[in-house]
Order: sequence, then structure tokens, then C-alpha cells
Amino acid sequence: MRRWRMLLGVLLATTILLGGAGAAESVSASQRGLDELVPHRLRVPLTSGTREVTLWLAPGFDVGVAAAGLPNARMLAQSPTGELVLSQHFEGKVVKLSDHDGDGVIDEIVPILTGLDMPHGVAFIGDRLFVAETDRVLRLDTWWDGSSARQIAALPGGGHHVTRSLAAGPDGMLYVSIGSSCDACEESDPLRASIWRLDPDDGRLEPHARGLRNAVGLTWSPYRSQLWATENERNELGEEIPPDELIAVRAGADYGWPACYGDRIPAPGFGSAERCSTTEPPTLQLPAHSAPLGLAFIAGRRFPVQYQGDLFVALHGSAVRDQPVGYEVVRTTMRDGTSPEPRTFMRGWLVGDDSWGRPVGPFMAQDGTLYLTDDKGGVVYWIRPSTESHGG
Repeated sequence: MRRWRMLLGVLLATTILLGGAGAAESVSASQRGLDELVPHRLRVPLTSGTREVTLWLAPGFDVGVAAAGLPNARMLAQSPTGELVLSQHFEGKVVKLSDHDGDGVIDEIVPILTGLDMPHGVAFIGDRLFVAETDRVLRLDTWWDGSSARQIAALPGGGHHVTRSLAAGPDGMLYVSIGSSCDACEESDPLRASIWRLDPDDGRLEPHARGLRNAVGLTWSPYRSQLWATENERNELGEEIPPDELIAVRAGADYGWPACYGDRIPAPGFGSAERCSTTEPPTLQLPAHSAPLGLAFIAGRRFPVQYQGDLFVALHGSAVRDQPVGYEVVRTTMRDGTSPEPRTFMRGWLVGDDSWGRPVGPFMAQDGTLYLTDDKGGVVYWIRPSTESHGG
């Protein structure tokens, strides 16, 4: 079984309070959770063909296929009437997923938008749907009708990082992350490598946080007014550095890229101790190149009480390491000031050195079902406590 690798040189001691930003806590080579996982054997219709697979989950949960045949399935949102909305990044699509009988299995897939330029972030504010393409944000005043789509904000497109992620804040505003144009450089465009606050009516942008190379995942804590983000750090410094990051985002903060990584460590060619002393460290460090993407807080009565308030993070998996890491969903305890050391909640996409799927976006639905997208397999999974009965 694969173990968390020690992040050398970045050990810190701190605790984290739910919703509060603070100094980073390093992840040790923890085995916690791995030995407890339970195998679930599924027949999954992947984009590469149907395959018998084994997914390992924490005890007390079941998993099944909610929808398949969805290449490049990335981010989910949910309409006020309960339908899911899914972005298909390289397919250029946004689709509606309807579960008519409430069993967790999608009964109908209907396109909302097609021909888009790498759509990624999707979010609702009231009954309006917002979609982030690589170079703009769209608003659909009739959320299921693609003809109602109107551009409300222009964004810098393309570059090294092309995803634009969205989260609806408790203040009624949108938050949009824009990745860097490069692996490591001094950006000339201030919109890059930052999170921005976006007025959903007039498209006005205000800076929220900067120094974030590629904050792919955004979510708000349902317990406090706190924005959380995953951060994918740079390459070419080695297999074990720099760590990827989980961040409780503080308004106005500078998180250091490209000058610093980890706990204010100067990056070769960019940073200095003086420069890094003015930056904010990550809340939690994750294995280098594990590629944390989507994240979701657990809320609602469906999940056991010991999971309430915890945070699930999808580690998409490394692309630049000789020894692969990631390809799993981890759970971080986020309440009572306890250590957020992650433990594996779900794995199985990596077999040896080869992967048949890559987890992207956990999403907690209104009925308490946890959905999970897999862009390589083109699948959306449902996950529920095993005391319940399901379809599929």
C-alpha cells in the first residue's frame, strides 16, 4: 500500500481551527486510514471501455456509478431544483444531469452549452448559473437554457494553466481563480496567479488573494465564512518539493508564488528570505505533485456525525514523478482544533504505475449524497453510507 511521503525540510507544528487561516502544518508519512479501507468491486463503463475495477473506501460506505460516458468530467454544481450541472473541460460542454427517482443514479443527460473554450468552473447564485471558460465568465439567467448565456467578465485566456474555477460566496459574490501563464515566472498580468471577487451583476473584479500558482479547487466552508482553495505548486525542483497545498484563503494575502513555497522557503531564482517573510504560508502541505483539485466539506445528516465538518480533497495524481503519488481522495479533520493530517478515504485508480482513472471534484449534493467526478474515466460516482439502499 502506498504511503504518504515525508515532506523533507518543511516540518511545522501548528493546529488549525475550522475556517481559520494560519501557519502551515506539514503532512507526515501517515499510514492512518489505509489499513482500514474496504474493497468495492465495480464494473465501470470508462471512456476507454468497460472494466472490472476495485475501489477501496473507508468502512461504512458504498460507491456506485452515477453517470458514465462523460469524457473530461470536471466540476459539479447543483440547481435550486436539484439537478446537477457538470463541466466537461476539453469537450467544451456543460451538461445537466437529472436523477428523477432520487436513487443517486443519473437518468437523463442534457447539454446546456456546447462549443465552449475549456469550460471548468460552474456555480449557482440563486437560480442563475455561472460558467467559467478559460477567457471569460458567462451568466445564464435561465440556467437550463444555453441561449440565455451572456458574458459578464473577460479573463486572461490560455497559458500554462487554462482552468478557471468558481465558487459562490456567502456575500452573494462569485470568486474566480485564474492560474499562472507559466510554471514559474514573474507575471506581467495582475489577474494571473490570483483569486478575484466578481460581482455577478456587472462583472466588476476585485482582488481577493494573490501568489497562487494554480488554485484549481475553491469552496466555502458551510460553517464559517471562509474560502478554501487547493494549490498546485511548481515543477522542476525535484520529486519531493515543493509541496502542493491546501489553503484557508485570507482576503488580501500574498501566498508567495513564484518567490516562495511551503513555509516561506525562497524559490531558486525568484525569492529571498526578506521577500518570503511578508507572505502567508499554506494551511496544510500535501505531497509534492499530487495535484489536489476539487474539495468539499461534509454537511447534512446523511454522513455519520464523526464526518461532519470534515473536508474531502481529490488528489488527481502526479504527472512528473518517477514514483506516482495521489490518485485518491483524502479526508482532513477540520473541527475542534484537531490536527488536519489527511487520511485516505478512497483510492484504487492507480494500479502499479498505471492509472485507469483520476479523481477530480468531490461535491456534496443537497440530499447529502457525495458525488465524485473522474475526468480520465469519464465517470461520476455516488458515495453514501452503506446502511442505505441505492440503485445502480
